[in-house]
Amino acid sequence: MDHFWVFLGRLHLIVLHLPIGILLLAFMLEIYARWQKPLWWPVVRVCLGLGAGFAVFSAVFGYILSLEGGYDPTLLQQHQWLGIGAAALSCLSFLLYQKPVGFWFLGATVLVLMAAGHQGGSLTHGSDFLWSKPESAAANNENTLIARPDSNANAYTALVLPILKSKCMRCHRSDKRKGGLSMESIATMLEGGKHGAALKPGQDAQSLMLQRIALPISAEDHMPPKGSTQITEAEIAILRAWIAKGASENTRVWEVTPPDFFKAEVTPPNPVWDMKAPLPTAKNLQKLVDLGIRADKLGENSPFLSISIPVDAKLDETKIKALLPLAQQIVALDVAGSRFTDALAVYLAQFPNLIRLNLARTPVHDAALNNLKLCKNLEYLNLTETEISDAGLQMLENKSLLQHIYVWKTAVTPNGINVLQQKYPKLHIEGGAPYDDSSLLALRAPKILYAHNFFKDTVHVALDFPLKTVGLYYTLNQASPTTQSARYLNPLVLNETTTLKAIAAKEGWLPSLVAEVSFIKRSKTPQNVVLLKAPSPKYPALGAASLSDGKISDVQGGDTWLGYQGDNLSAILDFGSVQSCSNAYIHCFENNAPWIFMPRSISVWASQDGKRYQPCGNRILPANKSMGNPNVQLLAVPFNQPIQARYFKILVENLGKNPAWHPNKGEPCWIFVDEVILE
Repeated sequence: MDHFWVFLGRLHLIVLHLPIGILLLAFMLEIYARWQKPLWWPVVRVCLGLGAGFAVFSAVFGYILSLEGGYDPTLLQQHQWLGIGAAALSCLSFLLYQKPVGFWFLGATVLVLMAAGHQGGSLTHGSDFLWSKPESAAANNENTLIARPDSNANAYTALVLPILKSKCMRCHRSDKRKGGLSMESIATMLEGGKHGAALKPGQDAQSLMLQRIALPISAEDHMPPKGSTQITEAEIAILRAWIAKGASENTRVWEVTPPDFFKAEVTPPNPVWDMKAPLPTAKNLQKLVDLGIRADKLGENSPFLSISIPVDAKLDETKIKALLPLAQQIVALDVAGSRFTDALAVYLAQFPNLIRLNLARTPVHDAALNNLKLCKNLEYLNLTETEISDAGLQMLENKSLLQHIYVWKTAVTPNGINVLQQKYPKLHIEGGAPYDDSSLLALRAPKILYAHNFFKDTVHVALDFPLKTVGLYYTLNQASPTTQSARYLNPLVLNETTTLKAIAAKEGWLPSLVAEVSFIKRSKTPQNVVLLKAPSPKYPALGAASLSDGKISDVQGGDTWLGYQGDNLSAILDFGSVQSCSNAYIHCFENNAPWIFMPRSISVWASQDGKRYQPCGNRILPANKSMGNPNVQLLAVPFNQPIQARYFKILVENLGKNPAWHPNKGEPCWIFVDEVILE
């Protein structure tokens, strides 16, 4: 059906209420007029005429709407013939008015009209909509999913099905298959509708139902439709995890719910964030720079600082004392690998607002921790490869906000860990190497070294690992690498779009996690790029040209980034002629401290004429649960199928606001993008 006929069919939903109201009014006025009120007869006749006319229009538009499909055939046929019958009877009532049988035709019209209305309601709301019990207010609350089920319960029955019933089955069930899709069972979702299967077991990113949910709420294909109760982030997380686990009826609740999913005790924010501290002066910050000390502000208008002193064998009091004028503003201090001794640790007592402290690989002993008595808001403490023992660990008993302590390769014993763990059950103490010598440790992942993610001819890629006796293994065909994969010996030369996956492995150790990077051979360059909204004046780069000029950066200060604060990046790429594309790639930067985050999602639409766009790909990115390190990523968005089009519209959706865990929570955050590639 083309757009005009679709428009006419949907007029049925507007017009159908007119004959119902007018004909019911005519029936009631006729009863009143029969009580010796003949002056009302002309009014009744006018109402009958209007009601009959609108009933005919409603029946015609309803027939056109039925051609869209997606409704239960039996219910549709019953509703259709009852509607036609009501229209015919209303016409006869008008023609036979004030004749002996006219009143009986009008009564029959009302009865048939009510029956047609009931069948129409069954089509749109379900066959039991009139008699079913209303859900409780709690069940309809957007922030409440369901009561907490047993962790070993069936995830589909306990979690997934209630979400689908409340948010999807109004339009997608056996008696109303909108788009030909029913979501009443796993089988019907796999069967799919006219746009394909609703889910792909094990492939959450490629599952149509999640792609439609992730579209902007203003998009025509967004589900549930605008105006309906939307699926919450918690519910999306469950659906995603369930599909990723294989969309099976055998999956258990504990497999698809994060530990913090169900409503539980909320950890209050660190009181440091509510303290009023003056902004650091430019003079004091410059002094740190002159001494080679890195100071990062936690937000443009935040007074708080994160301090990092590079590995320094000559660290002395001069550098530590340079920090003292900023002691109230310093919330994170990293001296890992430096010559930070017990003598220098005395100055820690003058930093009362410390939240994170990294003393890893420094020559400190238990006495150093005695200087942390005033640091009552400490959350993170790294003591890896120090001389700390159980006695030092017990000096931390007054740190109720501590969440993570790392004591790998120290003199701390399992008993010392247990003592502190019993006092603070929620405290995570990482002892690193297991004390059971028969257990194996995992290697860290190798580094993948390269100049650019995308290239025109070839790109050289190297793998790096500190220990030469460790074997590095890789694949170039999307398969997960094992020790049976190709072994890395020399730098690789790639001449086509490839995903490189690599692991480190050695006898007596567990293999590392997989390191993965995609490399894209760029063969298509748009002739024109249009930004639908200008970037922030603070980060304008070269405007639209920056998305296709091939220039990228890996640092925040690079002049290639288009920055959007609290807003989305939306652009249209015109290739001048029809191109075949299967993937989109977006080059992004992240640095959470100054409010820069990876996108919430990326959506791609394609068009032949630049006017009518169809969705072709979507990717939802997981949100950070804590402060991440600065990094650059090339984000891939695979299409549902290869697309032939001239125009491609890209939407890079901003997270919107800093999350609740961020020291500047609620402030509008940034996205940084400097290249978009279609291949």
